[in-house]
This record gives sequence, C-alpha cells and structure tokens, in this order.
Amino acid sequence: MQVRWRQSVLGMALLAVLVLSGCADSPERSWQLADRGLYAGAISPDGQLAAIGSVLHGGSLWNIPSFARLYNWNLDTNIDGEPFSLFSTVAFSGDGQRVVTVQGRLLVLWSTRSGQAIFFYEAPDHIRSAALDQQGLNLLLGLEDGTAAMFDMVSGQIIARLRGHAGPVHAVTLSADARRAVTGSDDGSALFWHLPEGRATHRIVHDSQVRTIALSQSGVYAFSVAQRGEGRVWNTNTGQVVRRLPMQRDSISVARFVNNDAMLLTGDRLRKVLLWQLTDSSIQRRWRLEGEGLYTRTSASVVDVRWVQGRVLALGSDGKLALLQ
Repeated sequence: MQVRWRQSVLGMALLAVLVLSGCADSPERSWQLADRGLYAGAISPDGQLAAIGSVLHGGSLWNIPSFARLYNWNLDTNIDGEPFSLFSTVAFSGDGQRVVTVQGRLLVLWSTRSGQAIFFYEAPDHIRSAALDQQGLNLLLGLEDGTAAMFDMVSGQIIARLRGHAGPVHAVTLSADARRAVTGSDDGSALFWHLPEGRATHRIVHDSQVRTIALSQSGVYAFSVAQRGEGRVWNTNTGQVVRRLPMQRDSISVARFVNNDAMLLTGDRLRKVLLWQLTDSSIQRRWRLEGEGLYTRTSASVVDVRWVQGRVLALGSDGKLALLQ
C-alpha cells in the first residue's frame, strides 16, 4: 500500500512549532565525545547509544543519556603503529543491539550489550559503505569495485553479489526485513534493489557522484542526492521522482526520513542540519552545529542525525554530539 504524505495531528502540532526561518538555530546542548574529531560515527535508532571511530582513540560505544563510554572497540595496531583502529564506517542494526565497523577490507560485528566482537570478515575489496537490517542478521556492503555484497551474518556467507554500478559504491541502505536496498555510486546513479531476486528494478541518474541516500521506513520512498546537486525523493515501486529538493548549494553528508516519512532530516559538510517538509519541499527548520578550536574548519561534517521524540540528535565529525531543540 502506497504511503501518502498527510499531516497527522502530531505532524500539524510539530509544524506549528517548527516555524520557517532564514536563520539557523544553535544546539540546545552539546557534548564532546572525541577531542580531535571522528573518521566515522553513528547514533542508534532510539537515540540511546553512539558508536564512533575517533582520530586519536579508535572505536568506542557511548551511552547518550549518561554520556559514559561503555566499551572501547579496537583491533590490531593501525598503519602508524598505534593501538587504535581507524574505522571509516560505523552502522547500527535497526534494533540497536549490533554495530558493524569497517577498516579497509576488514569488518567486525559487535554486540552493544556485551561489547564483544561477534563476527570478523575480510571483504573481497575495499569497503566503502555498510548497512545492517533490523536485527543485524544481514549486512550489505558497498565495495570499491562497483559491486555490493549481501552477507548472512549467521553463516558468514555472501548470499548475493549485486552488480549494476560502474564506480565505487559509497552509499548503501537496507530495509528492516533485508528485502529491499538502495545503493549510490560514483557513477552518478542510485539503484533500488529487490534483494530476493538480486536485481535492480530502478535507476535514478544524477549529474555527479551519489554518496548520500536514504530509504523510508515504509520502503515506499527513497532519497538520493549528488555532490552539490538536486535532492530527489522517488517512489521505489515505480521509480518516479515525486519531490525535488533544492540542495545545489549544499554538500549533503547524511539523510533520514522522519515523522512517518512526511519529512526528511539532512546534515551537510558545513555543520548545517535541515528539516524538510516533503508535502511542499520546504525547509521547516534550520540548525548549525557549533564549531570552535583548531579542527573546526577541517572537521565540519554532520556524520549522523536521528529524530527522537520530536528532537534531533546530530553527531559532527569534530567529535561533538548535539541536541537540537
């Protein structure tokens, strides 16, 4: 059944609060999780945990309500001989109980409950992106060679190799039931995959590299955007573009559908977080993460955003986690 964009009672109440403004609001609060920035990071879907790959101290898992470090996650020494891993990708399962970390070709699946490593694997090529399903039983990897690989995390076997891109796959997203996926590539395209058949059913072509994508919770809509290009929301059943979002001035680094797919939350590489109303492609709220110190100019990307009970959590590559009211 196709989802229709309608303003629910909650959505209408929210819109009454989120007044369109040309000015960007500052965070209500922020916390420093890493002193000199992050290579990668992710916030759990319920907003209770944050997993990071920091510049100086490698991987760790944090409890957000208490802002306590729960576990340190590191492998062998890195290329500089330091005992910290350089994680390029971090992703949570939908239930928040598992996290995948990526370093080069090596991936590790971790338990957020015990802090223990569950699964190790070396991929056939350099890993550019990763996504887990709801329970962390299936893993989708985007690879340097232009393919995507689907893993069964119980057997540790590749169950599908997805071929359709002509460039590195820098963005992947997976539905909760692991039956649908979207991939974005340097070849300028985003593909929608029907995973039981292992085939791409729709291709959305952009003007340049596609490194940011999102799949709605219903699975009916997907979002893709090129570097400093127009953002597009499209129907995964038909492949038709249903909304065009003016993002040419921004370089979008992360996007998530929120509020029952009625809105899109985006973060960019200049510390901005925007909330888009998809009924009319308007911006309903703007925030700008605070920056200070030596690493502000070089570490300014928003690496993850989450919508939690009407509030927004945003994680910056400068190592700060911000609460946006």
